[in-house]
Amino acid sequence: MQFANVFADEEIVYALRRELSWTHLRSLVYMEDPLKREFYIEISKLEKWSSRQLKERIQSMLYERTAISRKPEQTIKNDLELLKSS
Repeated sequence: MQFANVFADEEIVYALRRELSWTHLRSLVYMEDPLKREFYIEISKLEKWSSRQLKERIQSMLYERTAISRKPEQTIKNDLELLKSS
């Protein structure tokens, strides 16, 4: 799978490459749910997770266990924008 298929804007990929490693991106690229992927991207950046920590959080279904995943899609998008700006 190519990043272009997952991320609509190439600039997003370049920006992510500065903050996350190839191993991080490889863990995220196969996620089908864009909101779930964005959740893990933002939390990884904020918490400065290693790729191993990210993989563990994904396997433990952190997104599904958080209150954010039970909110309407627009609310999730708004919450993620707040995370990005902090």
